[in-house]
Amino acid sequence: MSYKQGRGFEWKVRNDLEENGYAVVRAAGSKGKTKIDLIALKPGQALFIQAKRDGTLPPGEWDRLVDVASWVGAIPILAVNGPHGRGVVYTRLLGRKRRGHRIQPCEPFRLDALDDDPGYCGHELHGADGGPCPGCGWDSHPIPTTATPETTR
Repeated sequence: MSYKQGRGFEWKVRNDLEENGYAVVRAAGSKGKTKIDLIALKPGQALFIQAKRDGTLPPGEWDRLVDVASWVGAIPILAVNGPHGRGVVYTRLLGRKRRGHRIQPCEPFRLDALDDDPGYCGHELHGADGGPCPGCGWDSHPIPTTATPETTR
């Protein structure tokens, strides 16, 4: 895929996120150390997004996105073209990629998923040890349950 095609897909993802109420910043130079293409923000939410038209995210890029997102409590997201090139499909990365495994630690992500629970802050470690979230200090809501990991390329 050419740089121009990749950039065009990033714009498609950016527009979709903006239509869903996010403020979006394009991280120019995403081929660098962070592997982040877009940063999308809503009150209480930060998404770090890698946009891949074909859905292929190599292990090194997957792991780096997960690691960098964990530094600040952001949600690592893989954005890919929807069926027949229509729309955008989002996948939340739940952990480092398992080399040699067909099933990877991820789940489908709806852009309004965290809006359903107005008390959830979006931090991965929210209340994990029974105490307050290290990101926001809240301790009044549970960690959301995760779905069965989906198959990815």
